[in-house]
Amino acid sequence: MTGDEVRDQAQSGGGVGLSDENLALHRSAIQSRITFQGLATRPFEGLSWDYFLADVELEARAARIGMRDTTIGSYCDTIQLLPAAAIVRLDAALSVYFLPPEPESEAHVDYLLRPLDAATAKRMRQRRHAVHAMQAVAQQQEEARKRRLRRTKNSSRNIGRVRMRR
Repeated sequence: MTGDEVRDQAQSGGGVGLSDENLALHRSAIQSRITFQGLATRPFEGLSWDYFLADVELEARAARIGMRDTTIGSYCDTIQLLPAAAIVRLDAALSVYFLPPEPESEAHVDYLLRPLDAATAKRMRQRRHAVHAMQAVAQQQEEARKRRLRRTKNSSRNIGRVRMRR
């Protein structure tokens, strides 16, 4: 089998159990997610997006696809050219990096990581834990900020009451 035949088989979903139609749906879903996020008020904000976009770039290098730049269009064009196995990994990465840390989500993550090689699954799991750790820190900081704000408001009210009594 020539290199072109292998690439054609990989791009048509060969070897990963996806029909051409399902592969097209997965590609489209990933491209849509990138497009919508890119058009958001604060595009690609957060560690989850940092990891996911790095995965797209990694898959492109592995498939020997040169990305023009790091624009939305370049990411979408690159995804269109990636082989089926890369699309399966990116689809899993979207869920792994963005699902909340709940027990039912963990079961789904385990299911998504099953077909991946051990090193890729381990990397995605480590990144998932890092994302959740960062989210927990951000949540604690937000709660502390709200407590400080409430204390400041309460102390302002108390100062006003003291002045009114005099």
